[in-house]
Amino acid sequence: MGRKIWIGDPRKMTQKDCEYFSNGRHSCVRLLKDRNKQLVILSKQLHQKPELWCVAYGTCNLWFESYEEALSYCNKRFTPLDER
Repeated sequence: MGRKIWIGDPRKMTQKDCEYFSNGRHSCVRLLKDRNKQLVILSKQLHQKPELWCVAYGTCNLWFESYEEALSYCNKRFTPLDER
């Protein structure tokens, strides 16, 4: 997954921006933020059986076998983008 860079003022990200973090191999499902207000990406790996779910933040990529496991991990550690 490549990083997207915006030049100028920091961009306010919303759930609608998931398409920027999707490509032919991964489909971004949800965007969150960590305690340092850095972006966290929850995505599904396409064309893979069984489906794998990735949580990407910083330089770390964690893989889960189910959406429920990935979402549980995210809910314990991260907050939605719209919360302050």
